[in-house]
Amino acid sequence: MAGGLQDDEDVKNLFFIMTDSEKEKAYTLAKKIKREKNLKKILSHKKT
Repeated sequence: MAGGLQDDEDVKNLFFIMTDSEKEKAYTLAKKIKREKNLKKILSHKKT
């Protein structure tokens, strides 16, 4: 992960505008590169 709060927010914002099909593809790609846990972690965090 490039790391940083702004990067995490950018990922969340992109997921917000993605279609369900695009989200499925993103999860598949994240799993292939072994970043699925990181993606889930970013998407599960709430703004503080």
